[in-house]
Amino acid sequence: MNITELDSKFHDYENLTLNELEATKNDLIAAIKNHRATKKLSELLSQAKTCADSDLWSFIKGLENFASSAVSEEEKNAYSARQNEVDTLLSELRDRWNDLSEEKKLENYWNNAIRNFANWLAEAENLQLATDDPWQNFLTAIKEHTTQEAIENQEKEAYQHILAQFKAKVKQELGAAQKDGEYSPIDDSQNFVAVKSARTSIKQSRENSDSPDNNKRGENPVDNNKNQKNKSDYSQPIIIAVAIVAVTTLIIMLTSRTLKKRKKSIKKNRHE
Repeated sequence: MNITELDSKFHDYENLTLNELEATKNDLIAAIKNHRATKKLSELLSQAKTCADSDLWSFIKGLENFASSAVSEEEKNAYSARQNEVDTLLSELRDRWNDLSEEKKLENYWNNAIRNFANWLAEAENLQLATDDPWQNFLTAIKEHTTQEAIENQEKEAYQHILAQFKAKVKQELGAAQKDGEYSPIDDSQNFVAVKSARTSIKQSRENSDSPDNNKRGENPVDNNKNQKNKSDYSQPIIIAVAIVAVTTLIIMLTSRTLKKRKKSIKKNRHE
């Protein structure tokens, strides 16, 4: 997303001082989260209005997810703002669904499972399964199942497998654990966002432990991730993370640009 998509008060961030940028950070993060949720729902509504019969189930589940209690506050707010539109479209899609043949419904279940599988691999930072991984043939094997229950059970197993592979990849990238229980937050995570958050906390904890001042604190921020719960709906077509990593990166980018601009200004003044 572009910064110009947000409220105009955030557009002139390059001219903010570091103190002003720090004071604006929380508002900026909130604005980004709200914008992402609103944009996600808008795109979902637009696509659902013209979706093919073979994709009905995916869009029904996607819109139902926005209306559920298992979504972020930003998504709840986005749904509340367009509740009548969402509910009306859902009713129309369900009517279309009821008119489908059993063969078409089965095709929907397959397509939804295949779409979810691809989304989970993407959310796991484009995870590549090993060539001998038994789940490599998911896209074809799923069509051997001919009931909704069997297909959704396969989805759940696939999700847990991809999540486990992603955890292993993250721990491998971090290297050997530096203390007992350091990787517990990763092991306890029940979704991809939680794993990424735990990774960030572990890196920060290690950086803090390298600082003499921070060594005295005796606190491990990694523990804050132990109680995270999985509220993911396996059947939703697109799982978009809260974008914690993206938000953090944006804040770092804003700070970096502000510093560079101030340095250039200082150099210019010296020459003058």
